[in-house]
Amino acid sequence: MDASSLEAMSVAPQATMHATAVFGSVHVVSFEDCGDCTLRELARSAVSGDDVLVLGPEVFARRLVEFGLSRDVGLHRVGRCAGRWRQAEIAKALQKLGGGSRGNRATVLHGCVARASRASCDAHAGELLVAHPVAGNEFTRVAGIPEVLPELAPAPENRRARLRRELGLAPFDIAILLANEPPSWVDLGLVARAIGMAHVALVGSGVRLRLIASPATPRVLERSRFLCDAVSAPEIILDARAERPWELLAAVDALLVDQDGLVTDPVSCAGDRCPASLAAGPMTPSPRPALWGLAAERPTFVHASISLGVHESGPRASLIHRFADDVAALSRAFHDFARGFGHGFGHGFGHGFGHGFGHGFVENASKSRSAASR
Repeated sequence: MDASSLEAMSVAPQATMHATAVFGSVHVVSFEDCGDCTLRELARSAVSGDDVLVLGPEVFARRLVEFGLSRDVGLHRVGRCAGRWRQAEIAKALQKLGGGSRGNRATVLHGCVARASRASCDAHAGELLVAHPVAGNEFTRVAGIPEVLPELAPAPENRRARLRRELGLAPFDIAILLANEPPSWVDLGLVARAIGMAHVALVGSGVRLRLIASPATPRVLERSRFLCDAVSAPEIILDARAERPWELLAAVDALLVDQDGLVTDPVSCAGDRCPASLAAGPMTPSPRPALWGLAAERPTFVHASISLGVHESGPRASLIHRFADDVAALSRAFHDFARGFGHGFGHGFGHGFGHGFGHGFVENASKSRSAASR
């Protein structure tokens, strides 16, 4: 739903405008570049006295409530008008909340950031960032990468078996979860080709790779047909829970987070971005899905352009496997992972193998993704 005026949502009695408030922070989140991982974290980290300004449709704002946003946090919304943002309306909303460059409250931007400004993610309060393509230069800081991994609730003993049955996974399947946020930004070209090459090399090994992705992934059916027709690999498993990795972690054996597909397939991977956002160029996808993989002690393949903050050298750094634009290198990484997993054949070995697979698997980009994107 598009809207051109500020809307204070009736989530709680406290969810009203604080025109003169001087406490708490103003959090800004846009549906263009965020997903459930970011919304869940924001809903749980916002505290009494804070306000959240949602840029997007009401259904997106309601996700914060579903994820447990406190009744003491104000929830407000500005929608697009005819597919475009009115920056004046956003600035006006921030001003009413006491945020923005002229306000007296810290204004925090959540979600993806431009590649050039990634280093500013931990900017000190009062240090303005480069202009956001939608909201302008109105932020004191960008929400940084969490220093603490997400907490996982203990899973029932039969959860893995039940989830794998739901997903159609065989006992010998090694499941890799494509967990990009937002899912509509990822180009599957490189990953599909790498999976296909690894599948051919794994024939006769007793194991096979299966990729799980959100139905919102661009060209996912086309990539799935490619795997089936070109190398007789199994189709990609489509499940909306891929956007909430904590719901599938028990069933999968590794996670993967790729770069913004705007780099290689700008037509298909535009997502919900407006013209101003597209003009700003590729962004850095959220690292939060990868943190869920580390929290579950799963090998996590992460594109070289995405920082994981302190976790790069943390106790689970050996689980992080870097890749860039070399299809053959990523295929070898998948193959080696699957062969090592297959020797132990089982989830327990997969867990241990993840630690021994090698810290910081990094390959320089030596082959363009252009072929993989076609």
